[in-house]
Amino acid sequence: MSSSLYSGISGLNAMQTQLDVIGNNIANANTVGYKSSRILFSDILSQSLTGGGGGTMQVGRGVSVGGVNTLFSAGSFETTSNATDLSIDGEGFFMVRDAEGGIYYTRAGAFSVDNEGYMVDENNYKVQGCNLMSADSDAVTDISLKDVQSAPKATTEMSIGANLDATTPTGEVFTIAQTVYDTLGTPHTLRLEFEKQEAAGEWDARAVLVAAGTGETNIVHNALDPADYETTYVADGETYAEDDLLVHDGTVYRCTTGYTSATDDNCEPEGSASNWEVSDYRIDDDGVVYMPMDFEFAADGGLTSPSTDPSLSFAGLANGAEDIDVDWKLTGSGVEPLTGYASTSVVKSLIQDGYSSGELRSISVTEDGIITGFFTNGQTASIGEVMLATFSNPLGLQRMGANLFGETLESGVAIQNAPGTGGMGTIISNSLELSNTDIAQEFINMITAQRAYQASAKVVTTTDQMMSELMNVKR
Repeated sequence: MSSSLYSGISGLNAMQTQLDVIGNNIANANTVGYKSSRILFSDILSQSLTGGGGGTMQVGRGVSVGGVNTLFSAGSFETTSNATDLSIDGEGFFMVRDAEGGIYYTRAGAFSVDNEGYMVDENNYKVQGCNLMSADSDAVTDISLKDVQSAPKATTEMSIGANLDATTPTGEVFTIAQTVYDTLGTPHTLRLEFEKQEAAGEWDARAVLVAAGTGETNIVHNALDPADYETTYVADGETYAEDDLLVHDGTVYRCTTGYTSATDDNCEPEGSASNWEVSDYRIDDDGVVYMPMDFEFAADGGLTSPSTDPSLSFAGLANGAEDIDVDWKLTGSGVEPLTGYASTSVVKSLIQDGYSSGELRSISVTEDGIITGFFTNGQTASIGEVMLATFSNPLGLQRMGANLFGETLESGVAIQNAPGTGGMGTIISNSLELSNTDIAQEFINMITAQRAYQASAKVVTTTDQMMSELMNVKR
């Protein structure tokens, strides 16, 4: 009779453990990334009886807790305004590292960036992944956004869309200014000037790179032919004849010159001019060359001349003659870039491909875990990648508290992969995975546990009553 008493007690203990599991699940119903648990029971067989016919009769001795398993089913997703809030749609765990170098695994993706530029979780553990702008971009390490910058890019191409007023008086200049950048990201002003010519629909175009600074130019003039003399420009001891490309050690020389003529009292110079303009120059070391050229427009305002892309040849750029083709890109796509209608001269579009250096302004994370940086210069770049891990037996993971799991012999070694590869789930940015606790199911489990507890208690009290009746037999 006493065996039933102990069976009832085992039931009380088992139901109490179940209530502990249920209570913990309900308590973590709002915990980000929490994975609920379930309890498994097993019976206790401790006695076998032999019947009169030789058969064996087995009598149970109660119940025991067989185990408590973690349910890794996905929770619902909550949208947030934080770009570093991440959730996993599918299999896998985020990896984080503590100060001692220990690696832990979690589904709670409430990350942030600390004051040292590291991406960290709520425990200040560093999120693991790849730093794509570092020399060893394939190494899985602490994700760092510190000192991430966008490198400058020199202007190599510019497109213009404009209308040049056909009624503009001869000699009037329409000017367009555009900021361009050198290889260091330093801005410069490029001035495009369109000068109306006497012929109808004809314009002269030139580009002037405005640069700071002044210098001296020695002018040699042939006294025997004052009306048609040659002009040379001397820079660092080298003479460059007119119409030659002015480049020395990669440095661009833009010469806008003027002079004051000095003559004898009994001499009247002929053909003297007040100034010259030099428009043949090189803007950078990539071979982008600018020179003046004429544009002609038809009566309907369309560009008629030049009808083909012109080219130039410069000698002496290397050890021998070398041809350089200059692509003027006179035609655009869609709308014709230059028109000559009888309406106000106006710039329709002005685009150039250079930019200065930029500081990191904000980030976003793609579904494949790529961290994209948005910089103050308007550029974007892939600067990092969040890596995930999975296990051959996730049920073997050990709960470490703080929404963390630890690797064990039962779980196996962590298998690392990028999101969306190797069976891993994908990343959802601006999102958090909530607890997978099912409140309704937990209430049902609570009711059944309560009834089972009451029934086990009834077994104990009934056994006690039977033992009391047995004691009364002696009376």
